[in-house]
Amino acid sequence: MSGVVCERLAGCNSESLDAYLRGVGFFLLAGRVDSLVRAWWDEDGILNFASRGVDHIARAIAEAVLSDGRLIAPVQTPWRGSTGRIRSFVVLRNAAAEDELDWFDACALPRVEELEQRRRGAPERSERENNPLLGQGGGFGRSEIAAAHEDALSKLRGSRLSPAALADVLVSLLCHRSINDAATRKLSTTRAVLGAYQSGRATGPGLSSRDVEPTRQTSRTNAWDVVLVIEGLRAFRGIPTRRPEPTARVQGSFPLVAQACPVATGPGEVVEGREDPADTFEFFAPLWSQPCSPRVFRHLLGTARLRTARGVARDTLDAVLVQAAKAARGLGFDRLVRFAFVPGSDPRYRYAVWRGSVRARGLRGAAAALEEIVPFLRRLERAVPQEVREKAPALSMARRRLEDALAALGVERSAVPPDRMFQARQVQDVLIALALMQPAAARVSRADASRQDLAAPSLSPRWLHLADDGSPEYRLARALVSGLAVCSVSVLRGTLLPQREGEGLWVLDSDAAVPDLERVGNPLETLV
Repeated sequence: MSGVVCERLAGCNSESLDAYLRGVGFFLLAGRVDSLVRAWWDEDGILNFASRGVDHIARAIAEAVLSDGRLIAPVQTPWRGSTGRIRSFVVLRNAAAEDELDWFDACALPRVEELEQRRRGAPERSERENNPLLGQGGGFGRSEIAAAHEDALSKLRGSRLSPAALADVLVSLLCHRSINDAATRKLSTTRAVLGAYQSGRATGPGLSSRDVEPTRQTSRTNAWDVVLVIEGLRAFRGIPTRRPEPTARVQGSFPLVAQACPVATGPGEVVEGREDPADTFEFFAPLWSQPCSPRVFRHLLGTARLRTARGVARDTLDAVLVQAAKAARGLGFDRLVRFAFVPGSDPRYRYAVWRGSVRARGLRGAAAALEEIVPFLRRLERAVPQEVREKAPALSMARRRLEDALAALGVERSAVPPDRMFQARQVQDVLIALALMQPAAARVSRADASRQDLAAPSLSPRWLHLADDGSPEYRLARALVSGLAVCSVSVLRGTLLPQREGEGLWVLDSDAAVPDLERVGNPLETLV
C-alpha cells in the first residue's frame, strides 16, 4: 500500500448524527473509486482516513458526478401517487426498478393497520414510518427525499464549477474548513431533509424536548452534505425478514435501533430525569478503532446484532448491557454512539439527541445483569400497571438510579481501562441501587391485594466476587444483597428491606418490615 496517507477528517465526527452520516457516506463513496481506502474512528470520535489522499478521492468523486452520474445511484421512493398507499406491497415491489430496491426495502416495508385486519386477510400497505430511522425527517418514504437528492445532484452538475472546485468544496466540508462564498452560493439548497439529523446543538441529558429542536433550516445547506448524509443513511436500511410460517408477512428488522430509555451514559454524572414517550427510539451508531475497508464495514454492519438471551434488545438498557458484555478485540464495533429521536413541539417531527456512547468492555457484570437483574425489572413491569408506577415517584427515582448504575457498566471513565478497582466500584453501585429499589417495589406491588407476590431477584455468588475490593462500600453492598446471592440474611438487610421467604424464594413484602426511608436513602451513613 505504497503512497497511502492518513488524514483526520474533523468534519466527520460522532458529536452529531449528520456529521457521523457525512463521514460514513464519504467512506462508502470513496470505496467505489479507490480500493485502498481504509477508515477508523479515534478516541475523540473523529474519522481517520487512509487512502491516496482525500484530495485525490474527492476529485475522483467530483469527476464521476459530473460525467455519467453512475457513482451515486438515484433515490427513488416506492410511492406512485395517492393510489400507491392502498396498493399491495408485492405489486409495488415487483414494479420497482433494480436501482431502487434497497431504498424500497428501507422505506416501504409492509405493515397492516390493525391486527384484526391482518386476521381478515386485509391487503398489505406501504407505510413510510416503518423504518424508524429513515422516517423521521417528515419526508423519508415520500417524494421529498427523492426530490432533495435529485436537487442536490442537479446543483452539483449545474453549478458550472470545475471538478477541482467541486472537490475543494467537498474537502472543506469533510475537514471542517471554511468554504468559498461564491461556491457556497452555487451549491446551497433549502431542502429541509437534514433537520432531523442535525444533533449536537444544545442537546444532552436533562433537557426538555423543546431544547433539542434545531432550526427549521431557513439557512441554506450545501448540496454535498445532502448527498453524503443520504448515502450514509442508505447503509442502515432495514433488513426484510419473515417468520417461518406459511402465511407470514415480510417485516422490517433494524438491528441497531431500540426503544429509548434515558439512562445516563454521557460525560459526568448527569441523570436524565425526564421520561421519553413510548414511541421514542434510539439509533446506535457504530464506531470501530481498527482500519476497515468499505466492504468489511458492510459485512460487519450486516451481521451486527444487539441480542440478549431473551431475544433482540428491547430498549436502551438491554442494548447498553449487551455492548458492555462484548469483548471487542481487533476489528469490530467497539463503541456505539447513542442518538435518541425525540419529538419537538410538533410531534410529527423528531430530532436526534446525542446521549453519550457505550463501549465493548467484556464485563462479566454486564452479562450477569442481563441474566438476573433485567428480568426482575421486566417482572416488575408486568406485575405493576403503568398508571400505578407513574403514581409512585419513589419507585421511579429508585428505578432510574438502578438503570443508571447498570448503564454505567458500558461507560469507561477510569484512566486505566482494565482497572479492577474501578469495575468493582461500578458493581457495588449496582448492588446498592438494587437494594434501595426493593422497598418501593414492595409497596407498589402490594397495593393490589389480588396480585401475586413479587419475587426478589436471585443473584449468583459471582456478584460478590466482582464487587469485592475490601472497601466499606463492598461490605455495605454485601450486607444489602445477602439472601439474594447467599443463603444467610444480614441484620442490615433484615432491618431495612421488606422481604420474607416463601417457597424457597425471597419475596418482597411491604408488611414484613417497616424500613426507615431516611436511612435507606443514605446507606453509607447507616453502615458507619
